[in-house]
Amino acid sequence: MNSAVGSGFQGMPWPSWIEVDLDSIAHNVAAIRRVTGDGCRIIAVVKAQAYGHGATEVSRAALSAGAQWLAVSRVREGAQLRAAGLDAPILLLGSFDRNEVPQIVRLGLRPTVVSPEQVGWLCEAAEGAGATVQVHLKIDTGLGRYGAPIGELRGLLSLLSRAPAVRVEGLYSHFASADDSDLSYARAQLGAMKQARAALESEGYSFPVAHIAASAGVLALGSSQMEMVRLGLSMYGHYPSPHLRSVVDLRPALSLKSRVSRLFRVERGQSIGYGRTFVAQGPISAALVPVGYADGLPRAHGNRGAVLVRGRRAPIIGRISMDQSVVDVTSVAGVAVGDTVTLIGDQEGATISCEEFAALSGTINYETLTSLGWRLPRVYLRGGKPVSVAYLDEGRVESWTQ
Repeated sequence: MNSAVGSGFQGMPWPSWIEVDLDSIAHNVAAIRRVTGDGCRIIAVVKAQAYGHGATEVSRAALSAGAQWLAVSRVREGAQLRAAGLDAPILLLGSFDRNEVPQIVRLGLRPTVVSPEQVGWLCEAAEGAGATVQVHLKIDTGLGRYGAPIGELRGLLSLLSRAPAVRVEGLYSHFASADDSDLSYARAQLGAMKQARAALESEGYSFPVAHIAASAGVLALGSSQMEMVRLGLSMYGHYPSPHLRSVVDLRPALSLKSRVSRLFRVERGQSIGYGRTFVAQGPISAALVPVGYADGLPRAHGNRGAVLVRGRRAPIIGRISMDQSVVDVTSVAGVAVGDTVTLIGDQEGATISCEEFAALSGTINYETLTSLGWRLPRVYLRGGKPVSVAYLDEGRVESWTQ
């Protein structure tokens, strides 16, 4: 098996796949820890299948690298981690339905509470199970999303004080614009968060932990690091904004790979793909690549994007189909069926970054990563070699045995 990560693994038994370098995940966690210091706990945000990387294996890597908590957005995501044997504290960042509350209690998830109704649901389920559930209160300091208005905190805390089965463990909020170069709004949010906490603690309420900083806050506003920080995008090796690159060295963990499945000649006047959006102006050599918009290669890349083959850029020609695309390899010497095609990542000194890929789609790196298709196996690397593979569409992880 070819173990050159930059070129992909020729022995991969699939037409297309994703490689995730777990050493890069560990590097990024350690790099952020040097920014926050050892006294600040790290929550590894692994919602949406760890931003497309695969939640189970990334969670294990993050915890081994020094993260202490995990965070998800849906109850089902927390259930998946528990089923995989992960017993770390799991913060539920998103809203939840009443019928999910017994599962929250049974799995020991830490739900985010923003309403009196949620307190009642949790109290009923916890008392029925003879259990105690620990919750985090989220306050809206200016994001205008999921969170309780500051003026409603006392009412929630008063209700919680009469619910012995529900204990307040944390208080948190979320920045709206910490990735902007102008941090005035973020500082105002931070001030509101600190002021609310101080006022409530002076009245006898206790919050063992508080947190407001996610990746952007950690990198842009050091004073926002409270007892905890939430690492999402930065843990995967990407920056919330280009101007934050100078703060810390991050390594992208993910590469999107495929291979040349067919080579064919296109004569002048022949078209490629649906709608005949590409018509050859002269003879070219074309390569069929078995990856399409169902895998996360957007149609917007047709006749605009490029891939890497043998370390050379090859333009995508014609419309991208659900499962296939075509590239012009006329300028790629020696191209052969089976050659690795890199759509995101490095190959023989050349790079197509996630940010470049996202820009062609008119979007951001967050959306690109979380839009990658679940039918693509995630192959995990350590020391540059495969160690395991996750089939997200089947819900299973296997050790690498080839």
